[in-house]
Amino acid sequence: MLKFRSMRVSCHGPAVTAAGDPRITRVGAVLRRWKLDELPQLWNVLRGEMSLIGPRPELEKFVRLYSPAQREILRATPGLAGMAQLAYPHEAEWLRGAHDPEAAYVQSLLPLKLAADLEYERRRTPASDFGLMWRLALMVARGGRRAPPVGAFGRQHA
Repeated sequence: MLKFRSMRVSCHGPAVTAAGDPRITRVGAVLRRWKLDELPQLWNVLRGEMSLIGPRPELEKFVRLYSPAQREILRATPGLAGMAQLAYPHEAEWLRGAHDPEAAYVQSLLPLKLAADLEYERRRTPASDFGLMWRLALMVARGGRRAPPVGAFGRQHA
């Protein structure tokens, strides 16, 4: 999976990034805010290694922690973007201030992201993919600010 580098090379730290992580460069912060760090993945899509819509790949260390039910997501072709990115667009903010960002990610955010992607994959249609692409494009155009919440298939939440 190709990406533009957005972090300093020589810095070590957790496998997830919280808001304000000092490893992220100034240019990297701009790339991440506008999702431009993901653009090289279009090459992965063209090569057939990824799809436009699908669950985002996780690090192997996190995949090893999946329950048998969560492992079902591994049957889907990984994507440039998925339902979890729409439902939880500000992962770094979610993890801000966590004493152990990786533990916070594994305990609270990862199960929610997996549940969103699994539900989407169970009911996925070409129309839902188009709707998800549209909503994600709107979110990116708004500078990463989330569009109004919707269900996995375009229904507004009450």
